[in-house]
Amino acid sequence: MGDKYDRQLRLWGAEGQRRLANTHILLINSCATGSEALKNLVLPGVQRFTILDDQRVTQADATNNFFVTLDSIGSSRAEIVTKLLLEMNTDVTGVARHANVKQVLQEEPQYLDQFDLVLATDLDELVTTKLAELCLIKRLPLLIITSYGYIGSLRLQVAQHAIVDAKMDSPRHELRLSKPFSTLQKFADTFDLQSMSTIDHAHVPFVILLLQAMKKWKENYDGQLPTSFLEKDEFKKSLQEMTWGSWGHEVNFMEAAENAYMAYVPPQLPEEVASVLAVAASHTVSIEALEKTKDTKEFWLLAHAVADFVKQNEGLLPVTGVVPDMTASTEWYVALQELYMTKAKEDATKVHQILLNRMCDLKLPQDMISFDAVTAFCKNAPNIGMLETRSVAQEYKHVNLVGVDLEDEDKEQSPLIWYFMLRAVAAFASQFNRYPGSEDAAATQDGAWLVAKAKVLAAGSDVVDWITDDHALEMTRSCQVELHNIAAVMGGVAAQEAVKLITHQFEPLNNTYVFNGISGDWPQVAAYFKALLQSRLHSPPIYCGLAGDKGKAMYAGKALKAGEPIWTEAPFVAMQHEDNKEFVDCCDNCFVPLIDSKICWARVVTGSSSEVEGEAVPADEAAASEADFEAAIAFLQKEGGKSPEESYFSVFKLAESQVKCSCGVVYCSDNCKQIAYAQHHALLCPRSEERENAMGQFLNHTLVTNEIFQLAAKVVAKILLLFVATQDMAQARQPVDIFCKLPWWEVITSEEDLEDGETLEEYRDKFRSLLMQTYDYFISGLTENLAHLETQNELNGLTADALLVSCNEVLSVDFFSRVVGMFEMNNISMEIDHPLHALSEALSEASPEEKKDMPPVLARVKLALEKFTEEHNHQCDEEHDEYDEEECNAVDEDFVGVEGTALFSGICTMNHSCDPNCTVLYTKDGAAHVFAVQDIAEGEELCISYIDVDQEVDGREECLRLTNVSSFIAYWRLMSDQAGSTNSYVIAPVVRKNGKHRRLSNKWRRDRDGLIDYESFVLPRPKLP
Repeated sequence: MGDKYDRQLRLWGAEGQRRLANTHILLINSCATGSEALKNLVLPGVQRFTILDDQRVTQADATNNFFVTLDSIGSSRAEIVTKLLLEMNTDVTGVARHANVKQVLQEEPQYLDQFDLVLATDLDELVTTKLAELCLIKRLPLLIITSYGYIGSLRLQVAQHAIVDAKMDSPRHELRLSKPFSTLQKFADTFDLQSMSTIDHAHVPFVILLLQAMKKWKENYDGQLPTSFLEKDEFKKSLQEMTWGSWGHEVNFMEAAENAYMAYVPPQLPEEVASVLAVAASHTVSIEALEKTKDTKEFWLLAHAVADFVKQNEGLLPVTGVVPDMTASTEWYVALQELYMTKAKEDATKVHQILLNRMCDLKLPQDMISFDAVTAFCKNAPNIGMLETRSVAQEYKHVNLVGVDLEDEDKEQSPLIWYFMLRAVAAFASQFNRYPGSEDAAATQDGAWLVAKAKVLAAGSDVVDWITDDHALEMTRSCQVELHNIAAVMGGVAAQEAVKLITHQFEPLNNTYVFNGISGDWPQVAAYFKALLQSRLHSPPIYCGLAGDKGKAMYAGKALKAGEPIWTEAPFVAMQHEDNKEFVDCCDNCFVPLIDSKICWARVVTGSSSEVEGEAVPADEAAASEADFEAAIAFLQKEGGKSPEESYFSVFKLAESQVKCSCGVVYCSDNCKQIAYAQHHALLCPRSEERENAMGQFLNHTLVTNEIFQLAAKVVAKILLLFVATQDMAQARQPVDIFCKLPWWEVITSEEDLEDGETLEEYRDKFRSLLMQTYDYFISGLTENLAHLETQNELNGLTADALLVSCNEVLSVDFFSRVVGMFEMNNISMEIDHPLHALSEALSEASPEEKKDMPPVLARVKLALEKFTEEHNHQCDEEHDEYDEEECNAVDEDFVGVEGTALFSGICTMNHSCDPNCTVLYTKDGAAHVFAVQDIAEGEELCISYIDVDQEVDGREECLRLTNVSSFIAYWRLMSDQAGSTNSYVIAPVVRKNGKHRRLSNKWRRDRDGLIDYESFVLPRPKLP
C-alpha cells in the first residue's frame, strides 16, 4: 500500500489512509457529477461504495459521463458505472442497486445505517429535504452536489464533525516562554552569553535569548510581564542591547525580536480548541453519546481527558514537543528538542492516566486507546477543531445572510444569485416533475417562474434586485444539462471535502460552495496562485487579484517597508541570450556563472596598478598578486565559518567541476544536468555538438530567426515530460494556460508597422509563415527524440505515438503560437551579476573609516578590482543618436554577467508603473527576488517598472512617452534577509532629484558578513528521486 498511495500518505498520513480504507460510501444517482466525485474517492482507496440509482443509460449519459459506454445505453446506469469504477482500483469493492431513492428512503429508513458518508446528486427539493433529515438524525455526513449547465454547487451538512488535525497553514507553536516549565528555565540559565565565542553567540536559540531577557526583566519589575505598549517596546530594545555588533548581524537575535510576544503573552487556548474542550467537558460525553459519534468515539474520549488536564494545569494545553526551525547550533537545537519532547511525554502520561480513569467509569476496555494515540492527540491538541453546519431544513426555512458582505459583490455574477437560481430550479422540479426549459413552448413562462421564486427565496436581501431574466434564461437553456468539465470540477471539489470528512483532517467547507463557469477563468486562476504561493512561501505576504482593465495583479497582504524582501521565486522556464554566451558561460539549468577565477584574476592583476582615485596603497602593502585572490577567498570563508561548498565563494570553483551534455550544453554539476534532462532537455537535446539531427536543425533555425522560439520549445517539452510522469494533462499545462492568450503574430503586430498599401492580415501572414516553418522544424525534432526515448524506455510505459496522440492539443501550431505570444507579453529579463563584479562592488562600499579595518590582502584585492574596472569600462560614443533605442550603459567585457529571458509566474502578474513600489533582482542561480522600494500599505497593488530603472528621466520618458516619471538609479549592495535565513544581493533604488542622489548607507563589516553568508534563498528546486 505504501508505494501505491505514497503521495496521499504525505498529505493525511497512515491514520488518514486507515480511515479511508474503512469507509463505506453511498452515491445517490450516478450521473456525470456523481461518477466523477466517486472516481476521486475510489482512486485513493475507500473500502467500498454503493450506488443507488434507478436511471438507465441514455445517449446524454454517453456524451458526458466517462463511466458509461455507447453500447451500454438502456442498461442500468448504476451497474455500468460500478463496473467501470471498480476497474480503477482493485483494493475497492462496490455494489449497485437499481432502485428509486425516494421510495427507498420512505420504505427503508434504516438503509442508511450501513454507510459512513453520503454523496447525493440530481435530486429535487423534496427528496433532498427527506434525505438531509435522515442523515442528520443518524449523524451521517451528507454532501449534496449539483452541476447545472455552467453552474455548480456543493452543500455540506454535518453534525458535530470532529477535526483531529486541522493542518493549519501556519502551525501553532506554543513554547511556554511566558510560563516556562522548570527544566526549560534551568536549561536557559546554563547559557553564559558573555563568555561565548562570536560564532556561538550568534547560534544561541532565540528561545534561550527570550527566557534570559525575560528573567532579567522580571528581576527589575517585581516579577511582572510587560503589559503596555511602551513596556513591550522596551523589552524588545533590551534584546537589541544584548546583541554583539550592529543590529541584524546576529540572525538569532532578530528571530528573538520577531517572537518577543511569546515571552510576555500568556498562553491562550485557540478559539476552535476551546470550543471542542467545552463540549468534551460537558456531561454529554456518555456511553449513549459516544455510540452516536461512531468513528470519533476515541476523539471525544481524548478531548475529555485533555479538557480535564487543562483544568488541572492552569489552563495550559499539554506541551506538543514540536520545536520550530530556528537559527541554532545542532547541539543546542537537539538539546532543546529533547527538553520539549521529555516534557511532552510527561504531559501525555498525565492525560493518559485521566483517560484511563474516565474509561474505568464508563466500563470501557483499558486498552481501547493506546498511549501512542494519546501522545499523537496531545501533539495535535492546538490544531483540533469541530464543525457543525446548519441543517438543510434550517436553510430551506430561512437563508441566513448575516455577516455576508454584499458591498463588493458582482451584481451580475455573484455566487448568491446562482445559489438562489439553483434553489429555484430544485423547487421547480419538485412542483412540476420536470426541469425548467424542458418544454420549448413553456421556456419563457418557466423563466418567469424561476425569477419570481428566486426573488422570494432572496427576500430581505439586496440580492433580490440583482436577479434578472438573463439569469433565468441561463437556467432554462441549461435544462438539466451536465457539461463534463463542470461535472469534473464539482466532482473534484466534492471528493476533496469528502476526504476531509473521512480522515477528520483539514477544515471542511462550512455550508455551501458555488462554482461559476460563466465568468471566465478568474476563480481558477486565483485558486492556482493561492495554492502556488502557499506551497512556496510561509505565510505569503502577497495575494493575486484583479486590477480592472489591467487584469491580474499582485497585492500586498500586509504593510511592507522600503527595502523589505517580499518574495522569491525560481523561473518556470528561462534561457541565456545567445549573444551573451560569447562573454560568459553559465549552467543551463540554474544559470550560475561558470567563470575561470584564476584567468579572470590574472587579467585583473595584469591590467591594474596600485593606485585608485588618489588612494595610495600603504607602504607595507605591495600591489596585488595572483596569490592574493585565493588568500582573500580563504580569509572570507574562514570568517564566515563555512566550508567552501557552503560558501557563496563556491561560484569561483564551479567552472572546475562543470559537466557537459553530449550536445555541448554546460552545467555546473551532474545534479543540474539530470534535473534539466528530466524537465525538458530529454526532448530538446540535439544529441551532438554538430547539431546534425532534426532537433539540431530547429535550434540552428532559431539562432537566425528568434531565440524566443527556444523558450516556447522548453515550455512544450516541460508539459510533455510532466504528462509522462503524471499522465495528468490538466496539471501539466495549468501554469501555461494561465498566461497563454494571443498567438504570436497578434501580439507583435500593429497598424503602425504596416507599409503603404499593406493590410494588417498581410503583415501578420509574414509572421505566421515564419512560425509555421519553425513549428515544422520543432515537431520533426520532437518526434525524432520521442522515438529515441521510447527505445531507451524513458516514457513511463507510453509509446511515442500514444504520447503524440494524447498530447495533440499542446502539440498543435495554435498552442505553440500562443506560447510564443505568451513570452512576448510576459517575459522578464534575467540578469545575474558576474561574481568578480559583485565582489568588487561589495568591497567598494567601505567608507574611509571602515577601510582601515580591512586586512591588507582584502585592501589589495579591492584596489586592484576598482582600478581594473575603471580602466576597462567602455562608454557609449558621445555622438550616439540620443533617440536610438540601444542602451547607453557602461560595459566591462571582462566582468559581463549572465543575461537572459525567463518566465516567473508570480512576477509576470505584476503590472507596470512609472513610479514602481517594487524592484526585481537576481542571485547566482537565476532566482528572482522582489523587494519593496517604497513603503507599501496593506492591499496596495505591487508594481514594477517594465524598463530599466537606471535610466535618466529623459530616457524613461522617451521609452514610455509619458511624463512625470521619477528617475531611479540602481547599485548593487548587500542586504540581510530580514527573515534571518540568508543574505542576497539587492538592487536598491535611489531617488535622484535636482542632480543629487541619496543612497542607503552600508557598513563594510555588514557587507563582508553578508558576502560570506550570501547564498541563494531561492525556492526549492525539484530534486531527482
